[in-house]
Amino acid sequence: SLPDVTLSDPIADVEITVGDDDRDTLMTFFYSHCQSVCPRLISALRNVQANAIEENVIDSTAFQAVTFDPERDDGDRLREYADRMNVSLADNWQFLRPDSPEHAQEVVMDEFGVRFERTHPEEMDMYMFAHSALTYLVNSDGYIERAYRTKSPDTEQIIADLQTVRER
Repeated sequence: SLPDVTLSDPIADVEITVGDDDRDTLMTFFYSHCQSVCPRLISALRNVQANAIEENVIDSTAFQAVTFDPERDDGDRLREYADRMNVSLADNWQFLRPDSPEHAQEVVMDEFGVRFERTHPEEMDMYMFAHSALTYLVNSDGYIERAYRTKSPDTEQIIADLQTVRER
């Protein structure tokens, strides 16, 4: 089952307990300044979201992207990132944010098992993260059905797996 974790949705200004939803959920872990893996993870979820809208199953599907860079990923930054990535915030998408870098470590790394390490360039405002890629498909009961450990998730496979979970 998903860990019992509460994170903020800085765009909606609410607290969310993950897995406390009666919808099937796709969850990934990212940071908005990433220029390699994270845009592919977010794009894959966005494509699944577009399919759910098209197939009229969006009401039973939620999308959660958890940042591990709470210092820079505030509500304004995440709203701008949603626009840039063409994510529909109105269609069950939430960007979730730990309260601090320490909380990000506790939640993202220790609870969800996503490894990340901040780099230390000379210009610290341009720091990046070395990190693993992970996307979870969680059923409406809060149990992880699939874990996709790839930098380029196969959207068609995720859609097929989501359909299988819906038909259970």
